[in-house]
Amino acid sequence: MKLTIAKVRAARPAPQTTAHRRHARYGDGRGLWLMVDPNGKKTWAFLYTINKRRRHKGLGSILDMTLDQARDEAQRLRQLVKRGIDPLAQEAAERASNSGVAPGSARIIPTFESVAEKVIEQRRAKMTNKKAKDQWPATLKTYVYPKIGGIPVDQVTPSDVATILEAIWETKNETASRVRQRIKSVLDYAARHEWIAETDLAKISRTMGDFKKHAPDTVEHHKAIPASEAPGFVERLRKKTTISSKALHFLILTAARSGQVRGATWSEIDLEAGLWTAPKERMKKRHSDHTVPLSKEAIAILQSLHREEGSDLIFPSPTKAKAQISDNTLNKIMSDMGEDAVPHGFRATFATWAAGRGYDSLWIEAALHHKDENKVRKAYQRTDYLDHRKALMDEWAAFLSGPDAHTAYLAERDATEAAQ
Repeated sequence: MKLTIAKVRAARPAPQTTAHRRHARYGDGRGLWLMVDPNGKKTWAFLYTINKRRRHKGLGSILDMTLDQARDEAQRLRQLVKRGIDPLAQEAAERASNSGVAPGSARIIPTFESVAEKVIEQRRAKMTNKKAKDQWPATLKTYVYPKIGGIPVDQVTPSDVATILEAIWETKNETASRVRQRIKSVLDYAARHEWIAETDLAKISRTMGDFKKHAPDTVEHHKAIPASEAPGFVERLRKKTTISSKALHFLILTAARSGQVRGATWSEIDLEAGLWTAPKERMKKRHSDHTVPLSKEAIAILQSLHREEGSDLIFPSPTKAKAQISDNTLNKIMSDMGEDAVPHGFRATFATWAAGRGYDSLWIEAALHHKDENKVRKAYQRTDYLDHRKALMDEWAAFLSGPDAHTAYLAERDATEAAQ
């Protein structure tokens, strides 16, 4: 089905379901696609096949090109492909011409495979391990050369590299990580010899950076309740009135870590603003303070609590004066309720639910107080998405309150947005 202006505006990023970040794609037909990156940036792209090779040509941002203009450009590019002309190759030739190189005098650009052989030759001279010497050419011959080995190295695109890595990233992650590093070594060598532009290398490097190596298989994930079962669990939890059960309910509503909740103090709460700010010294990842927007349900829990004299703790131990409740206490509540899961698992439940609702992955990561590992983005984005996270946590609380409450919340939200 073709795109419309309304569909372009409504297009959202894809949920983060794999080890690497992917663009969401919305097709208009005949090779024209709307691409939405994980940050919500929208661009046009023309995807085509020539000489049995899939190619991806970016057309620019939706801010600079309307839907009709993108269709016209895609039509122009389709005509080139029909005539056997590769638009990307033509663009490269035009850049060379505009740089002042006389026709016929331009350097011959070597293929990716020939550059790789030069790199391998250099590396072999420094390698003492025979297995390592054999692995370099073997992995390139198996996974890389069939795709890009025979093309000029300056024509390798981010899409080419992504296609190679996507094919093996989930099933052969360790090998794929090595393939990524070896591709980068070849392209770095090509850039040093000016066979590939630094700007093109930077684009490919950004694409490769989207592929994150898997954590070791020995990592044990916390057992979690499926999102579909979370409202039922919370309904049963509400019937309990102990300080520990209220702490667990508060943990679920805020998607916070157990230690953050158990150590929470009244001085960290701003009820009027509806905010809870835990200082970075109390956070597991001590990269910054963590401000949590509080839903009405979370505030109601706080308002129901009695402040212990001489203690600033919100959830003090019922048996030990001025002490926190223990992590085992929260675990026991879930165990006594017949659940084979742990409180920390609700963070995964929340993240899965939020991604399924189409919320931006950066908002979700901020809600979980995960550190942004993208150094470039971190340098320019000085925000914790607090306003966006307020809406996220409000809907999460409504969802946990059951289908009727969630439906009512969505209707009220839509009415408010329509009135603005």
